[in-house]
Amino acid sequence: MIAGVKCPRCSTTTDARAPACSGCGVDLLQAFEGRAWQSEVDRAAALKSGRRPAKSRARRALALSAALAAAFGAATAARVWMALPTQGRVLPPDARRAAGCAFVLPRGWHEEPPPSGPWTGLARVTDGVSAIDVLSAPASLVEQARTGPGATAAAASAFNGAEPRVEFEGALVVDGIEALRLRVSGGRAYLPSAEEGRSRGGSLPAPRLESQALRGELVLVPAASATLVIRAVAGEAAAPALSRALAAFYDGFRVLARPAALRSL
Repeated sequence: MIAGVKCPRCSTTTDARAPACSGCGVDLLQAFEGRAWQSEVDRAAALKSGRRPAKSRARRALALSAALAAAFGAATAARVWMALPTQGRVLPPDARRAAGCAFVLPRGWHEEPPPSGPWTGLARVTDGVSAIDVLSAPASLVEQARTGPGATAAAASAFNGAEPRVEFEGALVVDGIEALRLRVSGGRAYLPSAEEGRSRGGSLPAPRLESQALRGELVLVPAASATLVIRAVAGEAAAPALSRALAAFYDGFRVLARPAALRSL
C-alpha cells in the first residue's frame, strides 16, 4: 500500500507518488525542499545572532542534509517506479468494455448510446440527470492540457458551447496511471431537470431539459495511442450525487490499451 504525504502548504494528505498536491496543486518535492531550505535559513540567522553553539549548528545541518537526501531518494524511487510499464488492476467481473478501456456502472446508472462531438465517443452512462462519458482523443491532448491555456482549450472542446471555466487542475491516479484532472464550472447548458427523478432508463419518458449552471469534471488518461477522456457533467443541484458516482467510476475504470511507458512523476 502506498502511503500518503501531508502537503507542507495546505496540509492535504496526497498519494506519495503524486507530483502535485491534490488540494492546492503545488509541486510536492519543491514544496518540501523549499520548507527545509527556509528552516535552514531561519536556523542560520538564529545561530548568527549567537543563540546556539557551533556544535549544535553542525549537528542540525548534518541532520537536515540526511533528511533532504532521504526525501530526494524516496522521490527518485517513486519517479522510476511510475516510469516502468505495468499491468492494470484486475478487471471486475461486471465490467463493460469499450475500445481500449473498461468500466463498471455506478449503482443505479445505465448505459446510453455514446455521444458525438469533436472526439470519438466510446461510452455514456447516466442516472437520467447526470452523465459520464468516455471519449477517445489525440494522444497529445494530455500533455497539451498540462499548461494553463491548454487546460482551458481542452475544457472548451469537451463542453462545447457551455463556456466553462477551469477551477482546479491536479493529478489523479486511474488504474495505476497518472491522469490530469480538471474541474470546471460556470457557463450554462441544457440538462435534465433534477426535480423529475433519476434512473430514467427503459420505457420511462425522458426528463424535461432546462438551462442550468454547469458543473463538470474532465479526466485525461494517457493510453497506448490516444488520450482516454472521462467527461462528467451535471447541473448545480445534481453535482453532489455526481461526485459520489464519479468516485466509484474511477475506482472501476481500467485502461486496457496501456501506454508503453507510464509518465514519470
